[in-house]
Amino acid sequence: MRNLDAMGYNAVSTDPLYKHIPFTLTRRDDVSYGLFYDNLSSCWLDLGNEIDNYHTAYRRWQAEAGDIDYYIFTGKRVLDVTKAFVRLTGKTLFGPKWSLGYSGSTMHYTDAPDAQNQLMNFIRLCEEHAIPCDSFQLSSGYTSINGKRYVFNWNHDKVPQPKVMSQAFHDAGLKLADNIKAVPAAGSSAL
Repeated sequence: MRNLDAMGYNAVSTDPLYKHIPFTLTRRDDVSYGLFYDNLSSCWLDLGNEIDNYHTAYRRWQAEAGDIDYYIFTGKRVLDVTKAFVRLTGKTLFGPKWSLGYSGSTMHYTDAPDAQNQLMNFIRLCEEHAIPCDSFQLSSGYTSINGKRYVFNWNHDKVPQPKVMSQAFHDAGLKLADNIKAVPAAGSSAL
């Protein structure tokens, strides 16, 4: 279990994406219990799928580093255990409703020399084909100047009227989300 954005992800042959929470939940007869391993290190969690001549099915957790801090939750129902876990960790913060809808995105538009025209055409195509769309993820091409990316800067050759374009997306009911890759500038004290 590693928290990462796996490039080249394949649902069949690679590990799951993004956030993993080392929490297991079990129901046996009239008792439920949960184990939460509080460790940020890369870890492995085996839930008892071993076939072994010497041992019955067992569960195993292993971390590359860090302390063995874990919490045990018990309750009559799975809901009781889940509520106890949430009291410790807090609830998931959900994004705005629009973030659950279709979001368009492609580097093709923002990397094009006429990025603004390409992006405005996306709005037209959604309307023409009755494609419901709630947002558009601006890939970082709209910021590229001489082969470099500049966060929060518009390449005015590609997008000559960013306010007009942004207003067109707003008028169409689409939220714009920018792709930010936080990299310190050359010569920055953060390097």
